[in-house]
Amino acid sequence: MNPNLVMNPKLSEDFYHRLLHSWEADDFEVNAAQTWGVLWDKECKDQQLKFNRCYQNRLVSAYASTMESAAKATDLGSEAVEVPEALTSHRSKEGWRIGSLIPCNQGSFSSLIQEALEGGADALALVGEQPTIAEFMTASVGIGWNYLLADFREWDYDTSLNLWEHWCVKSGVDPSALELQGELWGCNSLLNAPSASEYQVALRDSVYKAAQFTKRFPKASPVLFREEALLKAGLHSWEAIAVILTMTVDWLETWGKGEFHPPLAVERCPGVKLMEEIALQSVVGKAFQELCPTSQTVRLMARSRSEGAEGLEGSRELLGMSMAVLASALGGANTIFLQDLNGALKGISYDDQRRLPRNLQLLLRDEAMLAKSTGLVRGAATVIALEKAAWESISEVLAQIQNHGG
Repeated sequence: MNPNLVMNPKLSEDFYHRLLHSWEADDFEVNAAQTWGVLWDKECKDQQLKFNRCYQNRLVSAYASTMESAAKATDLGSEAVEVPEALTSHRSKEGWRIGSLIPCNQGSFSSLIQEALEGGADALALVGEQPTIAEFMTASVGIGWNYLLADFREWDYDTSLNLWEHWCVKSGVDPSALELQGELWGCNSLLNAPSASEYQVALRDSVYKAAQFTKRFPKASPVLFREEALLKAGLHSWEAIAVILTMTVDWLETWGKGEFHPPLAVERCPGVKLMEEIALQSVVGKAFQELCPTSQTVRLMARSRSEGAEGLEGSRELLGMSMAVLASALGGANTIFLQDLNGALKGISYDDQRRLPRNLQLLLRDEAMLAKSTGLVRGAATVIALEKAAWESISEVLAQIQNHGG
């Protein structure tokens, strides 16, 4: 990464050039594509291994190495799998989080949390009216928030951190262990600003508050750029991404130099065109990698969108959701929130809906192992071409923004 970008991020011509010409498959992907067939046969040899593991209440390591799979197979009495070192050393061990939305203004707040965790969720988005500390403590009995990503985007950031701090004191948990996601600063900050000057005032105020909060909660992110807010305002995806990149530069420049940068998150709202959405998600990830300091945590999030069609068959809705989730994950998203189903899918039983997060985790475990092992996604000519086309559209919008003074 260019060190100048770390200290003084700019959407410069050099930045555009590197992004536009960085899509070609690397040596690892080429090697993986050449050896995928044999490896996948070995991965699928023990069908029992694939589905008898319980991923409940833990992060699914969808990128787990074949070596790790071999170790599990050995434990179950299966033959060990031999694989090239290149296919294990490059894989992320982080996997994905599948998140559920929890409406907190309902009396069954506690049971909804338990139900989501039993269904396999490992991230919870707490939506609706913020509960009192007493209500939250009652609902949190037995919940290890320090093992989950807690998203409270709809709550007041300052008040919410006081609530989390109270939970830490009562539970004996170090606040620095909590991974929290709020929206002190985001796309709505732009949409709600009546003028450029007031936008700048709000930005500086948010940076000041975030600097105070990070002393108590270094893993808490005050920044969440939601594509959905811009899509609802009438922008296309590539236009929304351009705006988000511009706002990211504003935030980084206002935060200034220093070794510590609080985590930030960008959340896409993908459609169901699999290859195009993979490409767009990948572009976002690569752009943020170039813009942000190497020490900064960037959460690449996604939220499945409902087509909103009246009486839509549940099977079609589930298929669309699954495609959006898969596209986000293969494009590089690491946290994916499912829409609030509320029993709305025709023909899908309540119990099946409850288990959806876990079922999608298993889907990702299965499909992503194939995609990562083969390099068919990141190294595919179709995806590379779509990435280039997407970046050209984004860079045109960025140029228009800069020509008008940002």
